[in-house]
Amino acid sequence: MEHAPVIAKLLAGIEEHRQTSQKLAALDDFSNYFLSSRQSLSQLPEHKGAHFRQTAERYARTLERFIFVSLVCRRKIDAVTQLIRYSIDSQNAIALAQGSRSLVEHVAVQAEIALALDQFSQKIKGQTDGSKIHDVISKAEDFVNRCYFGKSPKIAHNKTEQALHVSDCIDTLESDLPGITKAYNFLCEFVHPNHGSNSLVSTSDITEQITSITCDLSRPEVQRMAEIALTTLGSSEIVESRGHAAIALLGFYTQRFKQQSSKISNIFAERKIKPVGDGRSKETVLFFPDARDAKESVELWAQYLERRKIKVTDRRLAAMEGNSAYDLYETTQGQLWHRIDYPKDSVGGRA
Repeated sequence: MEHAPVIAKLLAGIEEHRQTSQKLAALDDFSNYFLSSRQSLSQLPEHKGAHFRQTAERYARTLERFIFVSLVCRRKIDAVTQLIRYSIDSQNAIALAQGSRSLVEHVAVQAEIALALDQFSQKIKGQTDGSKIHDVISKAEDFVNRCYFGKSPKIAHNKTEQALHVSDCIDTLESDLPGITKAYNFLCEFVHPNHGSNSLVSTSDITEQITSITCDLSRPEVQRMAEIALTTLGSSEIVESRGHAAIALLGFYTQRFKQQSSKISNIFAERKIKPVGDGRSKETVLFFPDARDAKESVELWAQYLERRKIKVTDRRLAAMEGNSAYDLYETTQGQLWHRIDYPKDSVGGRA
C-alpha cells in the first residue's frame, strides 16, 4: 500500500522506535536486573551506621523507581505506536486520532518525569543535613507514586495520591515542543463525538444531504494528525534521553555511598578542589585529582570554565589511556585539555 510522505515517515519512525525498545528488553526483568546493586548497598560496613545504610538504600530505591516509571511509560508508548500502525494499515482515521492523542499524553508524562528528575538533582545537590536529604527524597518518592499509582482527584483528595494531570504534563512538554498544546486540542476534536470525529468517516452538508460515508487517510486533517504523531514521537526520544542522562548523573551519588570516606554530610556536598595543570597540552592536561568521581570532575570543570568566562565551541574525545579519558575542547581562549579519571569499579560510564 502506498502512503503519503508524512505517513510513510511516521511508519519509519515507529519502526525505529520499536527497534530501540527491543534493546531495552533486558530491563523488563526489572528486579533481577538491579539485584546485585541492591545487595551491594545492603552490605555496607556496620561502622557506617543504620541511618547511613537506610539513606543509601532509600536513595537508590527512589532512583530505581524513576527508572521503572520511565520504562513503564516507554512500554505504553510502544503499545500506542502499535495502535497508530494498525490505524494506518486498516485506514482507520478514528484510531489514528485516538492513538495520536494518547501518544501526546504519554510523551508529556515523559517530559514531566525528566523535569522531576532535574528538580530532584538540583535539590539534592549540596545537601549535607540528613533530615533535609530525606525531605528531598520524600518529595521525589511522592512524584513517582503519583506517576504510577495516582488516582482521579474525584477519588483521591490528597494531591500526593492524585495522578499527574495531563494538562500540567502538556504544559511541561510545550517548552520542548512549542505548539503541542494547540495540536493536542486539535486531536481532541477528532476523538470526541462531535463534528470533528463525524467528518473522519463521512463527507456531508447535513443541511442539504449526506453525500458519502468514507474514510480517506489522504484528507488534510488526517495528514495533520500524522504530522503531530511524527513530531511527538521524535520529541519522545529527546525527552527520554534527557531523563536517562539525569538518572546516570544521579547514579554517581549511589556509588559515593560505597566509598570508604563517605558520610551523610559529604555524599551530596559540593567541594572546592583545585585543578592540576593548565590544560594547554596533553602533557599539561588540566584535571581534578581529588574529585570523587567523573560526575564531580565534570562539574568542577564546568565551574572552572564559567569562572574564567571561557566559552566552549567544540569538544571531542582525544584519547583514552587506562581509566583516563582526555577531552579536547575548542574554546574562546584556544584549545584546552581536560582529563577525567574513572575508577575501575565505576558504574554509569562517562557523564
